[in-house]
Amino acid sequence: MSAKDQTTGKENKIQIKNEKGRLSEEEIQNMLKKAEEMKKQDEELVSKVNAKNGLESYLFAVKNTVTDTKLEGQIQKEDKEKVLTCVDDALKWLNGNLQASKEEFEAKQKEVEGVVMPVLSKLQGGGMPQQGGMGGFPGGPGGFPGQGPTGGSTGGDQKSGSGPKFDDLEVD
Repeated sequence: MSAKDQTTGKENKIQIKNEKGRLSEEEIQNMLKKAEEMKKQDEELVSKVNAKNGLESYLFAVKNTVTDTKLEGQIQKEDKEKVLTCVDDALKWLNGNLQASKEEFEAKQKEVEGVVMPVLSKLQGGGMPQQGGMGGFPGGPGGFPGQGPTGGSTGGDQKSGSGPKFDDLEVD
């Protein structure tokens, strides 16, 4: 572009480039690469948090089930103490290991299930009415909605309203 002063006849040429404030192609590619890396980290973190929250929910559900006054006398005192000790130990572990990996949270849940399931299976087999054909204890067949047959999280979407819940159990 050029500009000419009509009175003096002086002329100046200038070139206008539209580069100010724009990112180069290299800068854009670097930003995209970093965004992809962060996306992977975010997905891993979400998975880890879901495993931690799943363990915590499971522990409190088991504790509430075992201490439910409606089940008073149906759970042997030794079994109840065994489950509560296991749950309390797992809660202490959870609070002391908030930075644990997804795999560690899942392993701890399996460990607790190993103690809890035999006790709840005895309870369920001891005259408990079965809703939906399979019960409804945490970690057991027909456990929380959105969980598979072994009670562990299927990683899928947990839809409320499907499957038996604690509220569905009737205890005489």
